[in-house]
Amino acid sequence: MAAAFGLATHLIERDPKEAATWLQRASDAYEGDLTTAPLMRLKRAWIEYKLGDRESALTHAEAVLRELDAQVDGPRINANAVRLEAMELAAAAAENLGRADTARSLREAIQQELGRQGAADRAHAIAQFNRAGDNDDQLLVAARGEFTTPADLRALALVTMSQAQQDRQRGNTAEAVALAQDALRTAYAAGDLWTAAGMHEELAELQARLPDAPRAEIAAHLLASAVIGLRAAHLLVALSPPDQLTRALMMLTLLLARHPDDPPRSYTKLTETLAAKAGLDLPTLLAGTERLPVLVDPERGGPRLPVGEDAPGDSVTDALTWATHWPPPAHLTDPNTHPQHWRAFADVLTTANANAAAAADRLRAVGWEALASALEQMTRGEALTGQLDAIDRAALIQIYHATTGPSP
Repeated sequence: MAAAFGLATHLIERDPKEAATWLQRASDAYEGDLTTAPLMRLKRAWIEYKLGDRESALTHAEAVLRELDAQVDGPRINANAVRLEAMELAAAAAENLGRADTARSLREAIQQELGRQGAADRAHAIAQFNRAGDNDDQLLVAARGEFTTPADLRALALVTMSQAQQDRQRGNTAEAVALAQDALRTAYAAGDLWTAAGMHEELAELQARLPDAPRAEIAAHLLASAVIGLRAAHLLVALSPPDQLTRALMMLTLLLARHPDDPPRSYTKLTETLAAKAGLDLPTLLAGTERLPVLVDPERGGPRLPVGEDAPGDSVTDALTWATHWPPPAHLTDPNTHPQHWRAFADVLTTANANAAAAADRLRAVGWEALASALEQMTRGEALTGQLDAIDRAALIQIYHATTGPSP
């Protein structure tokens, strides 16, 4: 159960379908364990709701309420949080299914529950539900102990990164970075290209929150994410680039727009930096993959793939070529003239968990710190405290509009 729940916790935003599978396995195996099953079932219900399966979401949410009612001893979970979230989810699902009577009954029950708990209790309960709690942390620690064979390395990497993100939420940035480095090295040991590419990005975002952020190392991780993605996708780049690769290349463009000298300029330099700073062996990870050269289309100025021709350079120059021509980084420093790029970037920056906080983390990683801080303040409803230049102000309007609604 610990392994299943730990994996699902990490995968909920990255891969909802796979997370739902792990949560179902845990729930099925531990039916009746009321200290954990309601929370697992509720998380599964939210996933089903996000995936558009309102019927399953309603079924699971109602099951959570029944399980909570059946508890005799005091729960080791925040029952107030789980109960309210389950009631609200069930009501939303019922409304989407056109079951007005059920929805009305649930809304009335919510009001009664709010009166019982009090507004302050509800706010505290929801906050507890939305952040990782001690119970989750204990499960993740237990899960790491269960992964002991080479076949478990990818799962171990995912759970370790999930622990890193929990430490980050608690404000333990240095510990989070250390765990993320362990997770990334484990992903390398597993030989999983896409997991490694994604974790390079996550580690860069965590390092960007350190008091003295190592900009050169952060740039190397962002570049590595794009390089690994290009090698893993190969010809898919020309057909339908995976979202993760699209995001990695766009983040590289953002980095180049403000910090063009940060990324290594050759594959050799990148491998040396990763080996020295993080103990990573990029050539071994990419063994068996092929380079997909990226050239510049002389007519439209965008990237193109070679057809029967020799292409100079290496995988780093391929990633940098793509990132410097679609769109050109200079377009990002002129948001008023080229707003379409920032709107597109906002969509990609929030791909993983679709909120402005995700965009802020990624903007900080690529060196747009003032813009990241302003976006976080604005989404919390706070007055902006820092000075923004004209570029940041224009970009903030485009990102805020794309991630939250009407522009401020």
